[in-house]
Amino acid sequence: MFKKSLVFAAVALCAASFSFVSCDKIKDLVKVEVPVTTEVEFTIPVITETGNTAFGTYDVSVDVNELIKSSNSEVSIENIKSARIQSCIVTAENNNAFPNDNFTALSSIKAEFASNVKSDFVEIANIATPPANGYEVDVPVNSDLEIKDYMSGTTFKYKVSGVATRTTTSEIKCKAKIKYLVKAGLD
Repeated sequence: MFKKSLVFAAVALCAASFSFVSCDKIKDLVKVEVPVTTEVEFTIPVITETGNTAFGTYDVSVDVNELIKSSNSEVSIENIKSARIQSCIVTAENNNAFPNDNFTALSSIKAEFASNVKSDFVEIANIATPPANGYEVDVPVNSDLEIKDYMSGTTFKYKVSGVATRTTTSEIKCKAKIKYLVKAGLD
């Protein structure tokens, strides 16, 4: 009798340990890495004096929850583990009438980020040296900055500024493409 009880206990213990391993494996399967890309169009106004220049604050609608669910319906924004910026590429429209009105008029460009759920702006990208290319700048990003608390919003807010080293004759129409990687999964 004692032997049967001992065998039954051993079988029950093995079954229980396998079920825990199986749950962990299932949780490992319910993970996603979702690329999120936003595009922001903005205009650098005519630069009339050198120094710090604010280019404005711009809103972009984005539904990160929908992007996550389209990758895996088992997870949502409540399951975000990490969100980090990957890149920020800013391009300027070529103005044939005033070809020198481009990024070479700036010694730095800075982008800050907030959302409708977390309104504190954080610096996500900054180039502190004069851009060599007047029409496209790969602005170095703060890829260590954890921004998962901002991702549950539906409106991302961008504040763009720079330091002007010379004046311009015309506005500079720009577009920034900002890429993030959002990781979500079950605990």
